[in-house]
Amino acid sequence: MPAPVHAVLVTRSSPSAAARIARALAALDAQTRPVDSMSIVVCGDPSPVREAVDASSAMTAVTVSERATFAAAIEAAIDRVPEGSHAWLIDDGSIPEPNALASLTAALERQPSVAVAAPKLVQAADRRRIESFGTTMTRWGRTIELARGEYDQGQHDHADDVLGADARGMLLSHDVVAALVPDRALSGIDEGLDIGVRARLAGRRHALAPRDR
Repeated sequence: MPAPVHAVLVTRSSPSAAARIARALAALDAQTRPVDSMSIVVCGDPSPVREAVDASSAMTAVTVSERATFAAAIEAAIDRVPEGSHAWLIDDGSIPEPNALASLTAALERQPSVAVAAPKLVQAADRRRIESFGTTMTRWGRTIELARGEYDQGQHDHADDVLGADARGMLLSHDVVAALVPDRALSGIDEGLDIGVRARLAGRRHALAPRDR
């Protein structure tokens, strides 16, 4: 039986925060494979989003510093993920298409060796352009994005096993959630690459889900 999915949604307080989180929550509610439970992390003053959070189906809400990185925000709520659940790491600026979670869970569950599945991030202003889709690094440790800014013609869809990916939208397998908590010392693209490297060192794989946008 497939494992349930717990979404950890990160939002940043600002005058436009209420509209952003409302849009993100609507996208989560529209998933063809529904989220089973959710935690919300608010970076900064929770007042602008309190009404939206209270009206959501979130089982818990956590407030952290407004300067907290995405990794630090996820870390603050990762212990709220129910035992036996996959953890979906998402922020209010990354709006999943309706089939996103279904594609992610399929990528995660079709092979037991896969510990992490990541989506194809496309640009909000032009959804034909790839924002990020997989990462690797040089022998000296410099991060390299495998695809960024290109028109999406499916040219990278064959890439299944990668070293890492952007952490936004990642789905962590239920059996590695505690072991692959994002490193709060990192930020940006390095957050997801670190997760992928640790999964690989543990003998597991990091898969991409090209139909998940």
